[in-house]
Order: sequence, then structure tokens, then C-alpha cells
Amino acid sequence: MCEIVEDSLKADKFESVVKLVREGCFTALCSHVLIIMEENLNFDNILEFIESMLKENKFEHMQFEKETLIIMRNMINNRQDCLGKEDKYWEEYPEARKFTEKLNEIYERFVLGHYRLAENQRLNNI
Repeated sequence: MCEIVEDSLKADKFESVVKLVREGCFTALCSHVLIIMEENLNFDNILEFIESMLKENKFEHMQFEKETLIIMRNMINNRQDCLGKEDKYWEEYPEARKFTEKLNEIYERFVLGHYRLAENQRLNNI
């Protein structure tokens, strides 16, 4: 994913493809975190990945993505702190509401947004 946020890949003819792939990767990452939280799966590798992405500082110009990464990191860390204690659903964690809001926005922007754009382009070509 690091390579996908590089400015060197933003040639005009590839920019829309790079954007689509980057947003698709980000959507998949968020979906994976959701599955990890819901299924109570191992989160070590995904936490390391998120922390490495934040350390790379490649998201400074992508505030929405950076905020979402921070929320996911905090939520996973909170879950780690609660392991072995009382059973707690991930939705009860402090960051859960923010994460849910981000997921809704990701769906609106990256999934429905691309669908609407493709549909508008299709209609304009008729």
C-alpha cells in the first residue's frame, strides 16, 4: 500500500487507476479490521501493518485515511488491553463509534462513489 500512495505514480493516465486501487486496498484493510474485531481473531500482524503505515508518514496529505488508521490502531490496542478481562463486544470500545462512522463514509466515498461515477460515465456515452 505504501507504493500506491507515492506521488511518483500520479501520471495523468494512471492517476485514476492508482486512486481506485489505493481506495480499494484501504477499503479491504478496513473490512479486515472489522472482521478481526467481530470474530475476535489474531490482530498482531494487522496492528504492525497499521503502525508501519503511520510511521511511514505517507498519509500526511490524506487526512481521512490517516484518521481512520489511527482509529483502527487505537481500537485494536483497546481490544488488546481488554483481553482476558470481562467479555466486551468491540462495539463497546471508545473508538467503535468513530470507526463505524468512518466505515459508512468509506462505503459512501469509495464504493458508492465509484459506482455513481461509472454510471454517470456510462450514461454520458449513450
